[in-house]
Formats: sequence, structure tokens, C-alpha cells
Amino acid sequence: MLEKSDKQTIKDALAASAKAISEDTELNVNFGIENLRQSSLPEPLQPVKNFNDLRAKSDQVALINKYSSDNLFTHRDAKVNEIIKDLDLTRVELLGSKKFLGVSKNLEFLFQKNINSLDANEDSSSVAISHWLRSELLGQELGRPDSKKFEDLYEKLISFQEKYLGQLEESLESSLDFSKVIFSLLKDLEISVDEQQPEEENDEKNEEENEDESSEEENQEEEEETDSEDGQSDEQDLSLIHISEPTRPY
Repeated sequence: MLEKSDKQTIKDALAASAKAISEDTELNVNFGIENLRQSSLPEPLQPVKNFNDLRAKSDQVALINKYSSDNLFTHRDAKVNEIIKDLDLTRVELLGSKKFLGVSKNLEFLFQKNINSLDANEDSSSVAISHWLRSELLGQELGRPDSKKFEDLYEKLISFQEKYLGQLEESLESSLDFSKVIFSLLKDLEISVDEQQPEEENDEKNEEENEDESSEEENQEEEEETDSEDGQSDEQDLSLIHISEPTRPY
């Protein structure tokens, strides 16, 4: 284990680096339980063992703080939402890697490490798309996992490259626009489970459906009122008939 002073030195260096990259002097980097979106990193153990990991993860914290947004398309399929959220992290890493060469190297190291530990039976949708984007937009020469699922999906990505790669690069600055393109890509890759459009695109459709339902209810009420009036009219006619009948002698 490191001495407390050595651990604190590493923490201070990582926190200072994250503040510089994010351009946010108020960024508070914590150490303990890893949660990158909450600016929390794991504790330093041995520099030769996990310092490279920590350096890359502190870069991720900085880029999340600088570029990330919750303004993403959502879908009723949780799997699709998870992929979109994962790939928003890829988006911010691409932006940071284009701007900072050192950051690019750190993140490439960490991504390759994650690739190497990928289980062959694990869903690799977001990893394959991230690998494809890093290779094409950053020119990173990354290894691939020994996984048929990964290779099959990667072949599909190459077939859609002309359609989507330019759109994704142009939308890197906007989390919303980027997630729109990712959603369309997932549909073409047949990863999304149905043809449902993102919730934001369904707003107008839902309003129209509600209007149609209201209209149907109003028509039904009018028909019921008409039927009621007709019924009352019939009753009145019958009443008149009874009144006009002559009295028969006993």
C-alpha cells in the first residue's frame, strides 16, 4: 500500500488534471467508490498497477463534466436507452480525444483494456459501435475481442458506414442530435426491439391520439343525447295515443 502522503499526492495530481481539462476550477473529484458521472474515482493503490487506469478515468470525469448532457432520446426499451447512454460517453471521449492528444492516448489504453476483458457471450453492441467510431474518427488501431457476436455486428456497422459515420461526426457537439443518429443506427442494426420513435418524437402523435379520443367521446355523448331525446319523443307520442283513445263502455 502507498503511504498516505503519496496517495494524497496522486489524488491531488488527478484532481488538478481533471479541473484543467474540464476548464472547471470548481470541479470536486472524490475518491472511494467509482462513479464517473458523480466525479468519483477509485482509491489509488499501487502506481505501477492502477495509476494508468486512474489517469484515464480522471480524464473521463473531466470530459463528462465538460461535454455530457442528459438531453438524450429515450425509448421504452431499456436496452436501447442503456446503449444510447453508453455511447454518449463515447461521444464526450471523442470530443476530448480530438482536442487533447494525451487524453486520447489515456482513453485508448483504457478502452483496449476493457476490450480485452470482454466476455464472448456478453452483449457487445455499445462496445462494437464505440470501437468502430474510435477507429474511424480517431484512427486508433484497436484489437478486437474473440467474439462472433462482436464480429457480426462490426460487419453490419461497416455496411452502414457511408450512411451514418458523417452524421455522427457532425453531431458530436450535441448530445441530442448524436443520440438521434444513434437511435436510427440501432434500428438499421436491428438492435431496437420495435419501430417506436423516441418519446420526444411521439409528443405530437400522442396529442393527436388524445384529440381523436376526445372527439370520439364527444360524438358518443351527442349520439346518447340524441337517442335520449328520441326516446322522450316516443314516450310523448305514446302518451298522446293513450289519451286520444275513446272510452269503451263496460
